This record gives sequence, structure tokens and C-alpha cells, in this order.
Amino acid sequence: IFFYSSINMIGVGESSVLHSTYAIFVAVFSSIIVGERISLRGWVSVFFSFIGICLLLNPDFVNADSFLFNGRLLGLAAGFSSAIGYLLIKRAGVSNSNFSILFYYFFVGLLVHLVAFLFLEVSFPKTKLVWSLLILSGLLAYVGMFCITKAYRYGNPALVAAVSYLWPTLSLFVGWSVFESSISLLSLSGAILIIVCGVVLPLWSTKPLRA
Repeated sequence: IFFYSSINMIGVGESSVLHSTYAIFVAVFSSIIVGERISLRGWVSVFFSFIGICLLLNPDFVNADSFLFNGRLLGLAAGFSSAIGYLLIKRAGVSNSNFSILFYYFFVGLLVHLVAFLFLEVSFPKTKLVWSLLILSGLLAYVGMFCITKAYRYGNPALVAAVSYLWPTLSLFVGWSVFESSISLLSLSGAILIIVCGVVLPLWSTKPLRA
């Protein structure tokens, strides 16, 4: 809710960067919530991956308009709430299966949206194509959350968060290859930084995980 509200107020670029601060919050609160200390490699991965996100999305933080300021606060709130949620997923994974965690995750989300629909104006799609795309996106979201749950269950929270920074990089190259979007040198530099610090560094000399 925070993230999509932020998008409506300040745009996708800034909202995505502010939401990406969840990796920093994960590193900060990891020892408190799940009792897992973050290594120097984890901090380096999170820090430079976040710099890469900033270069990639190139947000505009100059404008100090109060409306934009509130939108940025919502973006940070989205990052903070996502971090706490991911850490709770890791903690719950100690004694619960992935399917149990996902059931309660989506069930609570459904209840929250049903309550929100009582106070917000809701419009439903009118074509089969839009319905099909929404159903497909829901299925893909479920698969994505299953993978995230699995990753946080077995992996170091900060390193998992750093690796997840790969998504905007993949979006960048999909846009270039499929939609023929242009890639600036700044965006390319950010993508390389994310790949090196957010993917290669966390996986470097990492031991295989036991199922």
C-alpha cells in the first residue's frame, strides 16, 4: 500500500529507490529480529548495490515540495515495512513450511484489501485480456514470493536483500531487448555495480545450502 501510494505521488523511479532501502533496514534489524549478525561483505553488498540502484533509476530528490516530501516518506515506509516483513518471514521459516507462510501472507493481504475496498472507490477490469493478465501477474507474484520465502529461510538476510536488487537491472535489459528502450551510460554503470556487488559478491565463496 505504501509503495503504490508513493508511486502515485512521486513516480516509479524515486519510489523504487526509496523502497529499495529495505535492504539497508534488513541489515540494521537483522540481529534484533532474527539474531543474525551481518558480515562486512553483507554491508558492502547492500551499500554499493543501493548506489547502483540510484545510478540506474536516477531519481530526482531536488524538489522539496511538501506533496513530494509526503510521497518520499511513504516510499521509505514501504522499504521499512518490507524489511520487517522479510525478516519475520525468515523467523517464521524456522518452524513453518513455505506454504504455511505464504497462506497467511496472502490471506492477511486479502483481508487488508477487503477492508480498504470499503473506503476506496474500486473499478474492475472490463475485458478478458486484462483479467487474464491480472491472473497471470497474481500467479507470478505467488511464485516470486515462494522464491523469496525460500531464500530468506536459508540465506543471510542482508545478502539475500542485496541479490534481490537484480530486478531493476533485469527490467532494464528486458526493456532494451524487447521494447528497444535506450540505455544511458549512467544506467549501465548502475546495472554493472548491482551485478558485481549485489550478485557476484554475495555468492562469491558461498557454501552450498542444505535443504
